[in-house]
Amino acid sequence: MPVRGKQSPNLPAVPAGVDASTKAFLTAVKETIETMQGKRRNTALKAVVTFEDLQKMGLKVSQKGVGTDAEYDFSRIVRGDSVPNPPRDLAVTSMVVSNKLTWTNPSYNSDLSHVEIYCAFGSQSISDAIRVGIYSFPSKENYKAIGEFIHSGLNTKASHTYWLRTQNWPGNHSPWEPNNGGRVVPADSSATINDLLSSLTDDNKYDTIHRVIADSFQVLQPSAGLESPVPVFVVGTVDGQTAIGVNGDMFVDGAILTKHLDGNIINGAFLSASAQIELGVDGLFRFMEGAKIFGGDGNFLLDTTGGVTRLMMGPNGALDVNGNVAVGKDYMLMTGSDITYYRWFGGAHREYKSLKRMEQGWVSNGVWLTLPGYWVTPPKIQLSPRNLKTFDKDNNTVHQSLNMEVTDIEEVSGTPNVYRFMSNARLVIAAGTVDFDVLLSKSEDQDGVAAQTASYTTPPYCSACTIDYEFKANKPTDTVGIWHKRTAILSVYVDGVVEDTRSITTSSTGYYPGSISISGLTASATGHSVYLKLSATDDGANTFPASMSYDTQEASSLNNTLSGVWIGQSVHSDSFSIPAASTPSDGAWELYQIDISGNLTNTHTVTNDFVAKVSIGGVTVTCLGAAGTATFSGTGTTSLTSSPTSGSLSHSTNSYMTNTATLNSVGYTAYWRKGTDALLTKVEFTSISVTLTGANTLAEGTVNYMAISEE
Repeated sequence: MPVRGKQSPNLPAVPAGVDASTKAFLTAVKETIETMQGKRRNTALKAVVTFEDLQKMGLKVSQKGVGTDAEYDFSRIVRGDSVPNPPRDLAVTSMVVSNKLTWTNPSYNSDLSHVEIYCAFGSQSISDAIRVGIYSFPSKENYKAIGEFIHSGLNTKASHTYWLRTQNWPGNHSPWEPNNGGRVVPADSSATINDLLSSLTDDNKYDTIHRVIADSFQVLQPSAGLESPVPVFVVGTVDGQTAIGVNGDMFVDGAILTKHLDGNIINGAFLSASAQIELGVDGLFRFMEGAKIFGGDGNFLLDTTGGVTRLMMGPNGALDVNGNVAVGKDYMLMTGSDITYYRWFGGAHREYKSLKRMEQGWVSNGVWLTLPGYWVTPPKIQLSPRNLKTFDKDNNTVHQSLNMEVTDIEEVSGTPNVYRFMSNARLVIAAGTVDFDVLLSKSEDQDGVAAQTASYTTPPYCSACTIDYEFKANKPTDTVGIWHKRTAILSVYVDGVVEDTRSITTSSTGYYPGSISISGLTASATGHSVYLKLSATDDGANTFPASMSYDTQEASSLNNTLSGVWIGQSVHSDSFSIPAASTPSDGAWELYQIDISGNLTNTHTVTNDFVAKVSIGGVTVTCLGAAGTATFSGTGTTSLTSSPTSGSLSHSTNSYMTNTATLNSVGYTAYWRKGTDALLTKVEFTSISVTLTGANTLAEGTVNYMAISEE
C-alpha cells in the first residue's frame, strides 16, 4: 500500500538561500509529493495508489495485458467479497489534550481484523479525514463488546470530526459509522498546555519546537484512581547522547488494543511498521505455537499451526496465509529435516526433488565400512565402480556381467543410529539363456525303453541351469482316434549322473511342457554335460479320446471311359484308380471315405433299382439308383487299415429293358485324414531351453558409494 501521512518521511524545508525561481520550483515539487502522499491538509483521498496496491486490495486483472493496458474490475474493491458489519453508537468525550472514543463492536467473528479510526482536522468532510488509529480485535476469549480509543496529543484549538469502520482479514471494509456525518468535537478557544509551555521556550530560536527542561515527566490522572504523580518518562544519556526512557510499560496508542497488554511486552492482534522492526544485541523474537509469519506478495510463509513448523517459499502470488498454493506456481516446502521442491506440470503440483541427508566416499570391495554421522533409519546405498575389475580375461569366450549390490546394512552394536555396510560387487561369468537341439536319433517304440536326447555342454563356470522341455508319449488303441494313457518317466543327467527324475501321467495326445531347475553345480572351467531320458509304459487299461480336429485332404476324379449298352438285364464291370493324398509318404494319412456319383442315359425307364457296386481293398460298397430314374448316386464309407490305390466298379440293371441304357460316367472323391502312426508307441522331445546361472566371484578393487537417508 502507498505510504501516507505520518508514516512517510517528512520532506525537508526549501533552503532559504536559493534564488526565487528555484525556490518556487522546489516548493511546487514538495507540495506535489506531499499531496501524493496524503500529508497535506485535505489531501488524504488524493494519495497515489499503484496498480500493484489495487491488486493487493482485490482488484481483478484480466489476462489481456499488464499495467495500464490490462482490463480491471473495480467492482470487487467497491463491493467486496464479504462486507463486515460496522461499529455502532460512536461517542466522543473531550479531555485535556485528547479525545476519548467509545463504540459498540460488531458481534465476534474470526474474520474481523480491526476497527479503523479516521479524523478530519478543522473539517467535517470525510474526504478530509485521515486514519489516526487502529483498534485490533482480540481473541474470542478476550473479546469485548465495547471498544475504546484515546486520540491524544491534540491541538484543541482545531475541531475534530471522527468516523469508524470495520476491516476483515481479506481487506474488505464495512460502511462508515456514523453514516450520516461524523462525530464532531468543536475547537476550544481556551488556553492549552502548549500555550502554557510556550512561555518556557525560546520562540525566537525555535519556530515549531518547544523545550522543556526536566529530568523526568510526571503525570496525574485522578479519574483513573491515580492520586500521586507517576514519573512516566525519564531523561538521561545513552552512549553520550540525550535519550528519553519509558519508566514502566509502553502502550502504543492506536495500533494495539491497550486493554490486552501485559507487562514488559507488546501484545495485540495487529502491529504495523512502515519501515522495519529491529532487535538489539541478545534480542529475542518469540514465535508462539500456532503463529504465522506471512511476507512479501504471497511468497513467504512460516507456519506453526498444528504443532509442525513448516516454511514455504515461492514466487510472488504463490501462497496465501493458509499455505494454499496457486495454480501454475512452483514452491519449496521445508518441514523438520525434509526440504522438498514442487513444480507445476501435468496439471498438478508434483514433487520435483528432495534434499535428504547424504554421505559419499569409497571403500574396498567386500570390506565393512561404518558410515559417518547418525541416521534415523538405515540409509539407501548406491554403488559404482572406482578401481574395480569388471572383466575376466581368462574367460573371454563366455558371457560376463558385473553385479553390484550392498549386503548386511546393520546398526553398529552399542552405537544407536550409526550404520555400517559391506559392498558386494561380483563378476558373474557365463550367465544367460541358450537353446540347444536335442538331436534325438530315434523315437522309441517299446514300453520302458528310454529315448535319450543329445548331450549339451554348458559354458565354463556354470553353477546352475533351468531346463524347459516338451515331450510326447502316445500309444494308439485298435480304434482310430482312441489312445492309451501313458506313464512317462523323465530323468535329467548332469555329467552322467541323474540329478532329477519325474513321473508324469499323460492325458492327451499333445506335447507336455515342463521345467526342471538344477542348482549347486561346481563352477568349473570345463562346464557340465546335460542330457535327458524319457521312457513310457501303459497306465493300466485306461484310454482317452484324442483330439478329433484331424488334418484332412480330399482328391476327386471323373471316369468317363465307362460305357456300355444293355439290352435287357446285363452286367458291366471296370476298374479305376483312387485319387491319392498329396503327401501320404509319412505313413500317417488314412483313406476314410469315398463318394460315388454317376450318369446313366436310357430310353426306357427301368422297372427296378439300378445297382452300382464299388470294391475297395476287398470291401464292397453298394450304391443304388431308384427305379424310374435316369441317374444314380451314392456314397460309401469304410474304415481301412491301409491306403489302396485302386478299386473296381460294377453296375447292372435288375429288370428287362427293351431299349438301350448307356452309362456315361462315374465320379468319385477320396477323403483322407491324418491317422495313426505305424509305431506301437512314440516318445519324442522338442527343443530344450537352458537358463544358466554363472559363477559369482568377488570383484577385486574399490567402489564408490553414496548413502541417502530414507526419511
